[in-house]
Amino acid sequence: MGASMLDSLPRADVSKDLSNSKLIAKLRDANWKTKKEGYDKVIEVINAANQWILPNGLGELFGALKAGLVDKNKNVLKTCLSLITKIAKALGPGAKQYSKEVMIPVLQTLADKDKLVRGCSLETIETWKQEVGAEQVINLTGKIIQPDNPEIRTALLKFLIENKDSIQKSEVDQLIKPLIDCLSDKTPEIRKLAEEVVLETMRSSSYDLFLKGIQDLKPAMKQTIKPILDSCKQKIGGGSAPEEK
Repeated sequence: MGASMLDSLPRADVSKDLSNSKLIAKLRDANWKTKKEGYDKVIEVINAANQWILPNGLGELFGALKAGLVDKNKNVLKTCLSLITKIAKALGPGAKQYSKEVMIPVLQTLADKDKLVRGCSLETIETWKQEVGAEQVINLTGKIIQPDNPEIRTALLKFLIENKDSIQKSEVDQLIKPLIDCLSDKTPEIRKLAEEVVLETMRSSSYDLFLKGIQDLKPAMKQTIKPILDSCKQKIGGGSAPEEK
């Protein structure tokens, strides 16, 4: 059934099917075979509803799926990410209410050294973005990129650049301190990406907010970061930055 036809149909309430205790227990089970049975059941329910479902009553489901996102078994992790992608498509805009609960652990999977896992992570993030808007993902990136992890920082800084038009609709204040940290990353690529994101974020916030964000840095680091901020200010037409007294 095409999306245009689905638009005219009511979404199915699958909360009872996807929150019953037996299913939740399977999803939380440590045994891969049992967990897989739970995943398959979720897919079965969603397919029976034409992949067109209401968002109500799915908190327990997502709570159980979060366990799969920290599983050391790569098959569990990749399958869980793929399932969350499928659920997001089925929920459409209704996925928004679960953004914080679901996206934070999904974004954290970008730290995995396995490229296939990170590929699944990016697919899930892209789908969530398409369904609820990039700003819902951007609003959660600040705390995720602050810890010094090259895989996470590279992936999310690229995401921010690719979705720079949505930064202005986001909670930009939560990005400022993490971006300043990224400007001093030991990896040149990350520093370059961070500078580009700082430029776009400054358009939606202000030079002064970034300047305030470096006040607690050690003098040597402050002297390294401030010229970058000054350059960004000039690029957005803010004139020359005042010299520090």
